[in-house]
Amino acid sequence: VPAVRLVRSPWPVHAIWAFNMEEGAPKPQLGGQIVLITRPEFDPQLTPIRVGTAAFVEALHAGEALSEANDMALARDDTFDLSQALAVLLGGKAITDIETGDTSE
Repeated sequence: VPAVRLVRSPWPVHAIWAFNMEEGAPKPQLGGQIVLITRPEFDPQLTPIRVGTAAFVEALHAGEALSEANDMALARDDTFDLSQALAVLLGGKAITDIETGDTSE
């Protein structure tokens, strides 16, 4: 079972969940959401993300290099923030291996 999953919904699924589960959460607004689900320590963590971060995650999942994934994300959302996306993925323990591309050993 994948430790990372993207959920794209035409509904504000994370906001609806938060409104029902977290005290003081704001009332959901109309509109879709993209939610990144990670499983640090096997406990699901739901994080609403922007389209650029979703494109970045999808590119990495497809095997793209970090620079290519960054370019793909920026093409979808010119406000994409690489450091923020990496913080979300590292915080959710979604990054488990880094390959440098250096094959000399």
